[in-house]
Amino acid sequence: MLGTPAYMSPEQAQARWDEVDARSDLWSIGATLQTLSTGRIVHEGANPTLLLISAATRPARAFREIWPDAPASLAALVDRALAFVLGNRLASPQLAAVQADFIARHYAVRGTPAAQA
Repeated sequence: MLGTPAYMSPEQAQARWDEVDARSDLWSIGATLQTLSTGRIVHEGANPTLLLISAATRPARAFREIWPDAPASLAALVDRALAFVLGNRLASPQLAAVQADFIARHYAVRGTPAAQA
């Protein structure tokens, strides 16, 4: 196993190594953004094995289901990064960086659920 189950993309969790690429890393960045913003990891599980099974078999919940008042652009970025189907994910780190920069410049996210916990 390569990676931390809570931040592992579906293709990593399924050991489809020929499909692991930069989009897999973007999935992990999306998972990190979700955790930092909401205080919740993408999938729930009582132990690493159950987290791995969830990562391999279940799409992430929509970001706004977890944080209904999230800025729309942040929710769109996280949802796109966490797309279960590899082809539906952000295509490049450069695109993710541009979107993240826009969010950082236009929103103060101090009122996030994670900040209030």
